[in-house]
Amino acid sequence: MAITWSYASFAFFVVPYYLAQADTDANFYLMNICLAVSEIIASLILLVLTDRMNLKKALIIFNLTSLVGTIGILVFEAIYEGSS
Repeated sequence: MAITWSYASFAFFVVPYYLAQADTDANFYLMNICLAVSEIIASLILLVLTDRMNLKKALIIFNLTSLVGTIGILVFEAIYEGSS
């Protein structure tokens, strides 16, 4: 539990701060708000999934969803050549 909490704290506090420092046009507060809203939505979806199926299947679905999203971001960054 402590390891999971440390990963969550790192993702919530350090990553937006680092991104805001790396890109001077980035809005640190907007990134935190978006991250918080996405965490709330993910928690609600996980509550519904764990209510309807066992915990192992729900965690597998969430991990696969995260994997697909991560690969999608990597592919998008490799292909996209926009100015923004």
